[in-house]
Amino acid sequence: MSVENAQKILKSHQLKATQGRLAVLELFMNSSKALSHSDIEHALTDQSIDRVTIYRILDCFVGNGIIHKVSSEQAIQFFALSHHSHHPGIQHAHFICDGCDAVECVDIPMKIEADSLANHPDYHIDSVTVTIHGKCSHCSN
Repeated sequence: MSVENAQKILKSHQLKATQGRLAVLELFMNSSKALSHSDIEHALTDQSIDRVTIYRILDCFVGNGIIHKVSSEQAIQFFALSHHSHHPGIQHAHFICDGCDAVECVDIPMKIEADSLANHPDYHIDSVTVTIHGKCSHCSN
């Protein structure tokens, strides 16, 4: 994906296209897997973006719905491009490899409607998350 696409996404969210935001967003746009803060920091070592700036960018992107956060059982935060940015109109699950802890967004045919529980007196649903565990092709060999 190009810098122009990243700039369009930032502009659509009324965010300034700083060098750091563009670098982080391009990284997500070119990744097929969810990334941890550490993954991002290592990938951008030549960009001279410090870890605090990366945290701020991630918080900004999550807050604006550009990326979403996925937590592993080891309490590691992973981030991936939100489905409306990457896969318009498709709900998805998260696959977590029990071998290497990689996290990947998986498009599967599913329809989950939080509204179906809206009238239940004991629940107030803010979001629905589906997590699939198993081993990736690398770990299952």
